[in-house]
Amino acid sequence: IESILDLLYYFPRDYEDLSRPQLFQDGQLGERILVRVEARSKYSVNRQMWKLMVVDQEQTQAEIAFFSQGYLMGKIKEGTNYYLYG
Repeated sequence: IESILDLLYYFPRDYEDLSRPQLFQDGQLGERILVRVEARSKYSVNRQMWKLMVVDQEQTQAEIAFFSQGYLMGKIKEGTNYYLYG
């Protein structure tokens, strides 16, 4: 985008609605969804992988893996709600 006219005629390739979180069971395998979760526990599997135990609105438990995200895992607090997309 190099000019105001370019900006006016720029149309995004696609649109993803991230305004409404979904439940884990509403998503299909391979589909990306937004979920609101509560962090229950976190632990390191090895130096490159961290796991986070979460619970969604319907008390459904899930385990989420973060790869090479040591800094991020240091910021997550147990008992706090987070929005995750993926």
